[in-house]
Amino acid sequence: MFQLLGKFPAGFVQKMMKNGGSPIVVSNTPWAKSRVTLMGDEVEDIGGWIPLLAYSGVGFLIIRYSETLRICGVAEEACLKEEQLKFFLNELENEIKLISEEVAAAKKKNPHSLVIKIDE
Repeated sequence: MFQLLGKFPAGFVQKMMKNGGSPIVVSNTPWAKSRVTLMGDEVEDIGGWIPLLAYSGVGFLIIRYSETLRICGVAEEACLKEEQLKFFLNELENEIKLISEEVAAAKKKNPHSLVIKIDE
């Protein structure tokens, strides 16, 4: 569990540990790789949430649909305030964009490589 917590920002982990080890639920839900229709209408976007089974916890749902990635978060006030959750989701979005840019740059340098190496 500590290896998982080590992947999150320090302030987030400290808040979780102070709270007595609140449950964290992360669900990755890969959906359709291309746009789909439902009852004749194109599905434009998709979202969701993780039902929390405890009074203090955090849930993240990661959804990939077509060319988009959406991360939905829910947290009990005892665990994270709404502003803290929004901050965390914003920082996560920024990190995903940076990783995407690094991978795109590495792939451009070596387009036929199956293993992407990122220069430090």
